[in-house]
Amino acid sequence: MTDNQQKGIAPERPTVTIHATPAFSAQHLEGDLRAAGQKLLDELTDWIPAENVAEYQVHRWRYSLAEVRHPEGYLRVPTPFPLVIGGDGFGMGNVEGAFQSGWQVARALVEKGN
Repeated sequence: MTDNQQKGIAPERPTVTIHATPAFSAQHLEGDLRAAGQKLLDELTDWIPAENVAEYQVHRWRYSLAEVRHPEGYLRVPTPFPLVIGGDGFGMGNVEGAFQSGWQVARALVEKGN
């Protein structure tokens, strides 16, 4: 669970982002999204009392867990133009890994000049 105000992406009111486990996500991938979201909220009532939830949205992130990942944080493709690929399928293969991959891609482009 992430506090979006702390991240600076929802300054107008308290909001959170809740990430499910891979097992929960696989079990509920094709099901009723609202029911899956409610199930997650029900698990968090110690931190988020039900009466404090004004609304919620549920999104599928179908390809967030690569079964096979590139071991490095990014891949530079040998092309006549700059092409660097990164994301969840690189390095650690999770949200933090995707962030790190993006950071490494940006650094590689800046350091190489393109």
